[in-house]
Amino acid sequence: MRESVQNEKIYDSNGIPIIGLYGIKFATLSATITWNTLVVASVSTLKIRVHQYLIHGGGTVNAKFQSNTTDITGLHYLVLSGGAAPSFSPVGLFETSAGQSLNINLSLSIPIGGWVV
Repeated sequence: MRESVQNEKIYDSNGIPIIGLYGIKFATLSATITWNTLVVASVSTLKIRVHQYLIHGGGTVNAKFQSNTTDITGLHYLVLSGGAAPSFSPVGLFETSAGQSLNINLSLSIPIGGWVV
């Protein structure tokens, strides 16, 4: 697929936007506590769509992404120095509900780090 950028939007070769009106943003993530840790703050009426991410564990821990407190991914089973990093998806891997924050939830108080696109 050939892509072009016009007015800060990314289009496929047929002129259809594949990234969206607001473009791609980047955020780092760092969590060390059990329960929810904010990754990206909510934006009124907008969904947060994740196109790619990397999470890396500092020990054995389960992690999942949530839209506020609702699961939007399954568990990622991380081990010491292990992680997860799927390929970039122009249509998105998962997204929050409109107006909700993107959180990461840990099963134990084990530090993890990474980023989202």
